[in-house]
Amino acid sequence: MHPFFKLTYLLLFLSLGIWSCEPEDPQPENKLLASAGADQQVVAGTSVQLDGSASTDGNGKSFSFAWHFKSKPLGSAASLQDAQTATPSFTPDVAGTYLLELRISNQGGEASDDVRIVATTPGEEPNDPVAIVIREDITEDRVLEDIFSDGALADYIVTADVTVTATLTVKPGVRIEFEQDKGLKIFPQGALIARGGNDGSGSNDLRITFTGRSATKGFWKGILIASANPLNELENVVIAYGGSSAFLQDTQGGALANLQLEGTSYAGSSLKVRNSSFQSSAGFGMFVAGQSQLTGFSNNYFDDNSTAALYLPAGQLHQLDFYSHFTGNNGLNGVVTGGLVQHDQEVVWPDFNDGSSYYVHSDLVLESGVRIAEGATFRFEQDLLLQVKGGGYLNATGSQASPITFTAKNAQQYWGGIFFQTTSDLNRLHAAEVSRAGSREVPFYAGQKANVAISVTGKASIENTLIKEGMGWGVLAFTDKGAQLNTSVTTVNTFQELAAGAFKITSGDPNAQQLAGEWLDAASFNTGKAFDPLFYNRATSQWFGGAASPWAMSPQPGIGLKIEADGSYIWTILIAHDPLGCGTPYSAEYITGNVSPNGQQLQFVEAYWRSKLSNPCDETQSVDTNVSTGSMALGYRIERMYDLWTGEPTHWVLTLTNPDGTTFKYYKH
Repeated sequence: MHPFFKLTYLLLFLSLGIWSCEPEDPQPENKLLASAGADQQVVAGTSVQLDGSASTDGNGKSFSFAWHFKSKPLGSAASLQDAQTATPSFTPDVAGTYLLELRISNQGGEASDDVRIVATTPGEEPNDPVAIVIREDITEDRVLEDIFSDGALADYIVTADVTVTATLTVKPGVRIEFEQDKGLKIFPQGALIARGGNDGSGSNDLRITFTGRSATKGFWKGILIASANPLNELENVVIAYGGSSAFLQDTQGGALANLQLEGTSYAGSSLKVRNSSFQSSAGFGMFVAGQSQLTGFSNNYFDDNSTAALYLPAGQLHQLDFYSHFTGNNGLNGVVTGGLVQHDQEVVWPDFNDGSSYYVHSDLVLESGVRIAEGATFRFEQDLLLQVKGGGYLNATGSQASPITFTAKNAQQYWGGIFFQTTSDLNRLHAAEVSRAGSREVPFYAGQKANVAISVTGKASIENTLIKEGMGWGVLAFTDKGAQLNTSVTTVNTFQELAAGAFKITSGDPNAQQLAGEWLDAASFNTGKAFDPLFYNRATSQWFGGAASPWAMSPQPGIGLKIEADGSYIWTILIAHDPLGCGTPYSAEYITGNVSPNGQQLQFVEAYWRSKLSNPCDETQSVDTNVSTGSMALGYRIERMYDLWTGEPTHWVLTLTNPDGTTFKYYKH
C-alpha cells in the first residue's frame, strides 16, 4: 500500500477512536404511558371516580398527574376534586358527555390519555348504547342511524381522516364529532346525503350536526366534497368548529372552511344545501371552488366564521337567495366572489334580506347577461374592475328607496371602475351609486381613468345615478368616435368629488359639454326668468323686441350667457345705473362668438358685439353702436350644488374670474 494511504487510514482510525472514547451523558427515552381508565356511563348526579393508576413509566421513574375537562355538556358546572392525583372524582350535574384528559409527566417527558363519561338522565336504562367510532374509509354504501335521542350526545366519533367512495346517508338527529384536525372527504365515486328534520317545536334535535370534539374554532378539518354526484345534499344540517387545516392544499389557495367544494377552472363538484348553518369556522363557513355548482341554495345561515361567510365564484351567484343570512359576526359579513360569468341566458344576482354585501376579490367579467336586484351592494378590493364584454350586459336597475351600490371595500381604497364594451340595450346603471373608483387606466382610452367608461364599441344608459369620489372622470365615453350614451347623462345624474371632472363624453375637451346650457345672473335665476336670445335682434337692429326699455319687455328677459354644445354663445349684459330723477340710465351689451375651455381658463372669441348706453335725462349722451371684436381669457370653475336637507342636486354655478382677480357668477338648472 502506498505510504500516503497508510497514513490516511491511520489518522482516520485514531480519530474514530478518540471520538468513540468521548464521554456522553445519554438522555433517557420517554417511556411514559398514560392510562385514564375505562369509559363510564353513569346517572347524572352520581359521583364518578376516575382512575389513572394504571399509568406507568418504563424507566421506573415517578411522575405527576394532572386531570382537566376537555369538554362538558352545555350548562354544566362540574369540577374535579383532587385533580393532581391518580384518582380524582367529580359529579356530573347535567346529562351529556364529559371528556377528560389525564396528562402525566416527569423529566423524561409526558404522555396523555382521554376518558369519556356519559351521564344519562335518571330513569334511563344503564346499558344504553355508546357512540360508534369511525376510523376507516367508507367504501360501501352506509347509513348512519341516530343512536341517542339526546342531540347533545355524539352518535359517531371520527378519529381519522375518512374518505368516502360510496353513498353515505346520515339520518335525522345524528351528531358526528371529529377528533382534532380530522375531516371527511367525499371522493368522486361517493355521495353525501344528510337530510335532517325539524320537529316543529322550535328545537333543533332532529338536525344533523357535524362538529368537533371540542367547541373550539378550527378544531377539526371540515368536510370536502370532491364529487359531482347529483345526490349530494345537505338539509337541516349544522357544521361547526371546522377549518383546522386545508385538505392537502388541493383546494384554491389551501382554503380553510367548514365545508368546501373542490373544483378547478374546468371541472367541479356539486351540492344542494338548504336550511343549514355554518358556524365558528377558522376560515370560511363555506368555500366553493372552480367550476363547482350549487344545485340548490336557500335559507342558510352563516355565523362566527373567521374569514368570511361564503366564497362563491361569480358564475354561481345566481344560485343564492334573498333569505339566507350572511351577517353574523363573520370576518366578512357577505359573499366573497370574482371571476368570469358565461351563461346561455340572463341570470339574476339577488340582494340579501339581512343587508349583506358582495365582496369582490378578483375582476368581475360579464360575457353574458346579468341583472342585479335592487338594493344589492358590491364592495371591490383595490384596483379591481367590473368589465362587460363579449356577449354580456349589465342591467343594474335600482330604485330611489333601494339603489344598487358599487364601491370600494373600505374607505382607504379605490377600485378600477365599470367598463362597458358591448352594444346591448340592456347595459344600464339606473338608480345606482358608483363611488371610490377610477384607480385603473381605462384600457381603451389611453391615459384616462373613470368611475364608468363606455368604449367606442360600447353602449350604456346612465340615469338617476350618484357618481362620486373618483380618481378620474365620473363618466368617460367618446361619443364622437362611436360610444353610445343617453344624451341626458350630464343632467339626470349627480356627480361629486371627481378628480378629472364630472364627465368627458367626446374625444375633445369635456368641459365644452359641461358649459352647454343657459347660464343666468343671480337676479334672473332667482326670479325664474328665461334667457331671451332676441334681447337684441341683429336682423332688425332692434333692442328689447321693440320695447322702450328692457324693463318694458314682456315677458321680462333673463340676462346671462347661453352656450351651445358646439361652443357658440350669446352673451347679454344689462347694468342699471343710479337713477337721476328723470329715469334710470342703463347700459346693455349683446355679444356672440365661440368659447372653448383651455386648461383653467375659458377662451372667448367674439364674432359680434352691440352696445347700448341710455341716459333718459340727456339723450345726446345715449349711444347705440357696434364694438370692435377681439378675444379674452377668463378663469372659470363649474360646481354642482345640492339641497342641504335632501341631498338632491339643485343647480350649477359658473364662476368667471377677471384678469384683475374679481369674480362674477352665473347659474343654470
